[in-house]
Amino acid sequence: MKRLISIILVVLMATALLAVPALAEEPPRVGFNTFNNGNDTQNPNMAGTIRIWTQINGANAAIPIRWDGIQSPRGSQDVTVADQNGNNAMRFVTINFVGNRPQDGMVNYIDVRKPADCSWQTINMTVTTLDQTVSLLLTNNRYVACTPDNATKVVTEATCSSNGKIEEICNVCSSILSVEDIAKLEHDFVSIVWDGIGWYASECEFCDWEGYISDDACLYGCVCKVDVVSAAGAKFISIVETAKNSRVWVLKFSVNVGFSDGSSETIVYSINLNGNNANQDGRFTFGAEHDLEGYTLTYDIKGNGSNIKTFVIK
Repeated sequence: MKRLISIILVVLMATALLAVPALAEEPPRVGFNTFNNGNDTQNPNMAGTIRIWTQINGANAAIPIRWDGIQSPRGSQDVTVADQNGNNAMRFVTINFVGNRPQDGMVNYIDVRKPADCSWQTINMTVTTLDQTVSLLLTNNRYVACTPDNATKVVTEATCSSNGKIEEICNVCSSILSVEDIAKLEHDFVSIVWDGIGWYASECEFCDWEGYISDDACLYGCVCKVDVVSAAGAKFISIVETAKNSRVWVLKFSVNVGFSDGSSETIVYSINLNGNNANQDGRFTFGAEHDLEGYTLTYDIKGNGSNIKTFVIK
């Protein structure tokens, strides 16, 4: 009986032991041990370089990092390096693959060069491996701020449609030190013609834009032809009813116009007249909104324009 009880107890104890879960193995935890980050005193023999030893679970050990296949410099899609301006700073980084065999993809340390200029002030490095992403903030204690003495001025010319600028760009780190705006150019039209509707400008010296401009063409940087100083030589062109039985007739004619800049031009104008037919006679005085302001056209038109008895502008 005692022996049976002993056997039962042994079986129960064994069952209980089997029910206890095995202790989980600690997962690999990636870390780094850095020297000379923000100083050159931790390892004076490597002054000017940050040495980053790779670790697993707090002990120095190689970690898997994929090689990008480029021999020089050897990089990896698992490592990102950005400076304080967000620029890629991988050119300052050397990844040491164990045994000088990048194809094996094992790394035991990373070096970051610290130039004594404005190349970089801080670097944010990330390493992704073993289902983890670890970040490091690196500081260059040798950093020297940019100076205008070591910069190049880059000019973007202004156009009629956009402002220009003068940028002062550092020759070392490509940072923009200053920006000076250049005002947008005014149009300089070669041709400004009154087409009966408005002033039509074209052939700008600086751009391809063309179209109608305001009465004050000088606003566009061109030779002002708006100030009329003389008008003579009026010539009849046509008289046409706007629509059948509309009793509104469009009289089109040309005038030799002299401008305040000494130039002259023959310009075509049109006015609306009311009447039963094309036989028209009378006087038309141009108002303040017209470039012939103050001038009066005297006309006597017969035979649908075939017989012009009077056609004078004064």
